[in-house]
Parts: sequence; C-alpha cells; structure tokens
Amino acid sequence: MSNEFYINQAELPEEGREVKVSRSASWLSEILCDGVYEVRGEATFSGLIRPIGGNVAIDLKALVPLMYHCSRCGRENKFVYDTGIQHLFTTSQSNKLDLPIDVARKLDAELEITEINSKKFDAEPTIIETLASELSIYPTCTELCEEKAASKLEPEPEPECAENVQIDPRLAPLMAIRAAMESNPTDAKA
Repeated sequence: MSNEFYINQAELPEEGREVKVSRSASWLSEILCDGVYEVRGEATFSGLIRPIGGNVAIDLKALVPLMYHCSRCGRENKFVYDTGIQHLFTTSQSNKLDLPIDVARKLDAELEITEINSKKFDAEPTIIETLASELSIYPTCTELCEEKAASKLEPEPEPECAENVQIDPRLAPLMAIRAAMESNPTDAKA
C-alpha cells in the first residue's frame, strides 16, 4: 500500500500537496465489516493536504460506492457515498491552537482536531475513522422509511381516558384480579 496519507511537515510545500488516491474495495471492507454496508468498488479520495501555521489541515472529498439493505423495509440500495473530510492535525500541547487569525476565521467551527506528537505522522487511520463514523448505523432507503423508523422509536401515546375504553369481556376475570391486586398490595405479595 502506498502512503499518500503519510505526512512529513518538513516536506510539505507551503501551498499544500494535491492528493488523488484510490483504494480497493477490500481495503474499506475491513473497516466496514459490521455487515451494514458492502463496498461495491474502488473508493477515491481527492483534495489538499496543507500546512497552516505549525499545523496540518486535510480537506478531502471521498467517493465510495456502497450497497446496504434498508433497516426499515429491507430493500437493497446502491449509492455512491459522497462526503467531505476536513481535519486539522496539531502539534500544540495546550488548549490553544497557534493559527494565524485570517486562517482561523476560515476554518469550520466543528472541524475535527487531532493532536500529534511528531512532525511526521500517518493520517490514514484518522481518515478511515472519520469516513466510517459518518455513515448511518441504521440506513433507510427513503425519507418515508426514515420517518416511519423514527416514529417507531417514539412511545405510543396513552389513550385519553382509560375508563372509556371497551375491554374484551373475556378479559374481565383477569381485570378483576388485577384490580384486586392494585387495591390490596399486601395480599398480592403472599
């Protein structure tokens, strides 16, 4: 395996380094081995790795052909997972990042940050983790399936008035026992 994601800050040009990487389906299948998704082809990554102050920023676009079964209806779905991966690697040993103010203003407030111990590091594990963590654990095929799945997670509303509900007459003896147990809890324990 080539090491396009191995970064040596000393060798990184100031304008950054363009990255175009393809990985086989087996490479990602090891990561997505939970059985929810099946990788259907080569994954491609393209973007820029650039220095920002004493830090390194990665801005990649990932395209991964996947197949999954809808967690709601079971229908097979194929799609190309298209996502952006933005990450900042910092050698800062404190809670403060040493970034030029104009650069800091351009960064996403929710940018993932990883503290590194060296000016040489492998960013691939972080890229893999970010890619895998953004996929839904329970994917659905359509918005309708998603709404149905979400509604099943919400508790069913209680009937407005339980006294007005008609009970099957065959359950009357059980309801009488239940009422007796609720009215006299000491007898129910015996």
